[in-house]
Amino acid sequence: AALAGLAVALSLLAGFPQVTLYGLVLVAAFWFFRAGRRAIVGLAVCGLCAFLLSSLQLFAVADTLPLITRQSLTFASFNENFLPPANLLAFLVPNVLGGLHQIPSYALNGELVEVFTYCGLAPLLLALLAPRTRDVWFWLAALALSLFLTLGITIVQSVLFHVPVYNLFRAPARHLHEAGLALSVLAAYGLHHRRRVPWAIAALALGLAGAFYAAFHLPVWVSPTLSG
Repeated sequence: AALAGLAVALSLLAGFPQVTLYGLVLVAAFWFFRAGRRAIVGLAVCGLCAFLLSSLQLFAVADTLPLITRQSLTFASFNENFLPPANLLAFLVPNVLGGLHQIPSYALNGELVEVFTYCGLAPLLLALLAPRTRDVWFWLAALALSLFLTLGITIVQSVLFHVPVYNLFRAPARHLHEAGLALSVLAAYGLHHRRRVPWAIAALALGLAGAFYAAFHLPVWVSPTLSG
């Protein structure tokens, strides 16, 4: 719990509370999933250590709260920079439908730094090898939910826009943070379970073929704001 608190503190000191919140919610959910009520003690220790180690940063932010205007965030700003479903293919082929540095892109405003989906092929292959245990089902559900949230579906976002604290943040595509975390955990489980290697390789090859095929048939938008 203390080491987890150190990790949270380092995330807070990095100055990006949205990523910290998303990751902490996912980890806390898994903690309760594994330990039940006992997770309360661990999370309390984690929170205390995180607070003490990042207190200078937190007090500085608290001092500037009256000057922060995030509470006036509009729904349009809240939902901008979502991930179009077709760009999930970029899990298989990086920038298959566009990206940074004068490459054709789906984002009309050019803000693409936080919507890069590619994690490498080895994690995908290892994730396919993960045994279907209770823990693995949790992380599969977390992966599916985080990817669903990246899509910025209007009816879903209109509900989430009224959730306190959560509605202070924007860019649904940033939920790729949790997707990457879930995929890395699934890859770790799969590393120790190699019985289905031929099936996993075949599935990955099929996905790659589909991604390359789609790259020649799906529309690509060019953003004039991107630069080298």
